[in-house]
Amino acid sequence: MSSRRETTESERLLVVKWSKEGKSLREIASLIGVTHGCVQKILQKYKKTGSGANIPGRGCKEILSTTAKRKIIHSVKKDPRQTLNWIPERKWKEDFSYADCHSLKRHSTKDEQ
Repeated sequence: MSSRRETTESERLLVVKWSKEGKSLREIASLIGVTHGCVQKILQKYKKTGSGANIPGRGCKEILSTTAKRKIIHSVKKDPRQTLNWIPERKWKEDFSYADCHSLKRHSTKDEQ
């Protein structure tokens, strides 16, 4: 399987321009070097949003709030030998309702580096 690459905004605008000029999906795909399905998705997105730009809010969403991150860092600095398994069950249950031990550990060690 080949590696993926994101199409640039200029490529997406070229797709829209060529589509308005009457070129077929396959012609546009061969000119840019992507699949015709990719060209079709770009055109659908353009018709829906009216823009070729990326939609904000893509990617993984934050699990922990900034307050929760501060609480983790504070508790780890206070007692570095404690385990992170007790944090979700203990004090700040409302802040850590969706967090697992791996994300807690990642945020606690990120600040120590």
